[in-house]
Amino acid sequence: MRETQGPDLSLKRAVGIIHTEEKRIENLAPTVTNAITRRVWNSAKGKFDLPIYTYSRTLLEGGINEAAVAKISQLLANLKVDVSDPFTSSSELSVILGFVSSELLGVDLSPFRKAADQIRHKQVEIGNVVGSNPTDELIYTDDDLQTYERLAKLRRWGKELVLSPGHYSEISRQVLEHNNDAFNTLAEGKVPEVWQELGVDPQSKAVLFFRDLKTYAGDVDFYYWGPEQNRCTLELSRYFMSLGYKVDHRSNILIDSLVHNEGKITNGFLGAYLYMYFIMGKSVEFNGDSFENRYALTVLPVVSADNIWPTAYKSVAGATRMMENVYQLPLEHYPGFKDVPFRLLTAVLMGLSIKHKTPFTIDFESFLEKLRSYLDKPQADGLKDSFYYLCQVRNLYQIITERRWEMLNAAIIGEINRLVTKQGGESIGQTVSKQAQNLQDICQEQFGQPQTEGVLDLTQSRDEAGELLAETYKKVGARYKILSELD
Repeated sequence: MRETQGPDLSLKRAVGIIHTEEKRIENLAPTVTNAITRRVWNSAKGKFDLPIYTYSRTLLEGGINEAAVAKISQLLANLKVDVSDPFTSSSELSVILGFVSSELLGVDLSPFRKAADQIRHKQVEIGNVVGSNPTDELIYTDDDLQTYERLAKLRRWGKELVLSPGHYSEISRQVLEHNNDAFNTLAEGKVPEVWQELGVDPQSKAVLFFRDLKTYAGDVDFYYWGPEQNRCTLELSRYFMSLGYKVDHRSNILIDSLVHNEGKITNGFLGAYLYMYFIMGKSVEFNGDSFENRYALTVLPVVSADNIWPTAYKSVAGATRMMENVYQLPLEHYPGFKDVPFRLLTAVLMGLSIKHKTPFTIDFESFLEKLRSYLDKPQADGLKDSFYYLCQVRNLYQIITERRWEMLNAAIIGEINRLVTKQGGESIGQTVSKQAQNLQDICQEQFGQPQTEGVLDLTQSRDEAGELLAETYKKVGARYKILSELD
């Protein structure tokens, strides 16, 4: 039986465990990557609200022994996770506890994930942006410590931008644009460097696609086509993680599995997942390679519009009705902005893409312009406004909670409403209700009634693919193990 500990004693023990890891880090070899690791651990020292402390404390309070908790600190250091960043470190800790602890730590910590993931929010105020946009200062250099510092400056500026008195749509558009520009710069410079380290011909062709970094603290989804695919993916992941990014390994692993599927994907959820992965993103192309060609050769042969949209639409139809008033009800917990309104928006855009044979592999505004000939102006304008509004309320959520995942209650909804109305927006309840009505009108005019007979909805289709999805988490554990052992 585990012996539980009080919070004060547990925090004291957590500090001791983390201090031991700090001393180990101080003695690491004098490499640039290790210099970044020392920097972030020193920056985190004594800041007891950071996840490295709160997660360790929760586990100790629950009776988990110190050896297991110490392994978590060492794993984070070996993975080059930025423990001074609450967004990145909480996301990594949540994955470790919830899905890979048995494999990596030898103890199942998933029962503690819910308690450790609990969030608190703080009150912030709208203020002016201090200083000029530092994105132009971010040029690629092989001095990773300098790159980390420039990115940190960009993130500080981005936080000020999110809390600036401008209009919500312009703020969220700028956040997306500057996030993308920064990541594009890093990817463009790092891939040739990785090739050199791996002995790859510098004239090789390759494409690195990354999904839009739509929010202030969003994670990174990228997919690499090119020589030494597996090793390059690992080295790039390690690099991005060392700079403070949260890489979505599970998504990358699942997409790679689907891209290499033999024949058409018959499961509607998996087909939709693959189709929607390569939307609203950018591609970095090397030596004349082409994203369009890679997409045509590897993605289009395995996706089937025949099962993607009927499955998605069956879920969309019911969910848009639920959206109409859910954020205006007196509930204890509310659906996440990403989980419901944003995914419904992108699902409808996917349906329009399929129906009108308009490739959804370009940026959002360009895609929307191509759709305007099929939609009424208020409908198209409503889609655009919904996109940027939802991105901005997600930005605000991230700032006030210092977390990526969305656990919404009335107090958090109220705080976001207070801020977004100062940026030209209406309340979340009013805006999402209008969005739901717009999506319903578009769906009725464009698609009619959803097909129900013999069609699984997204939840049923996802459950049907449960074995494959569970397997991806096992592969995440294996990838973490490899990443933690890379020199």
